[in-house]
Amino acid sequence: MPVPMPAEIFTEEWARAWCRAADASASFRRAAAGWEGSIVAVLEADPELGFEADRRVFLDLSGEGCRAGRPATPADVESAVFVFSAPARVWSAVLAGETEPVWALMSGAIALAKGSVPQLMPFAGAARALFEAARGLPAERPEGRPRAGGRG
Repeated sequence: MPVPMPAEIFTEEWARAWCRAADASASFRRAAAGWEGSIVAVLEADPELGFEADRRVFLDLSGEGCRAGRPATPADVESAVFVFSAPARVWSAVLAGETEPVWALMSGAIALAKGSVPQLMPFAGAARALFEAARGLPAERPEGRPRAGGRG
């Protein structure tokens, strides 16, 4: 798979790249066997980091991979099985590999705004592999600010 160009995190281009990365991840497909549903990840605004408003991305997932990745609409948030929400600084640390996503979730740094931990537990390995796929993406902050996570 060609290396994608850096994209601002939690944008349409980045969401599509995350979906493609999940599709390319054998560890995600293996761990996601039996998964059927969608997630929304919410990056909470932080003007200091260049995020003037919340950003939401939607991933439509199955055990076979990712069917769609895009900015989340209100209907996507309503229909998602899980909604993960965190401040921009937390997502930046997760995407840079400085914070383990499962630890961030269990510690409350990433809030499970929709869904429950017991409901997520059978798919904890899939969630970890999904966030690992996002970590591998070249990414940047808005307006050319320093790298916000991922490789690049």
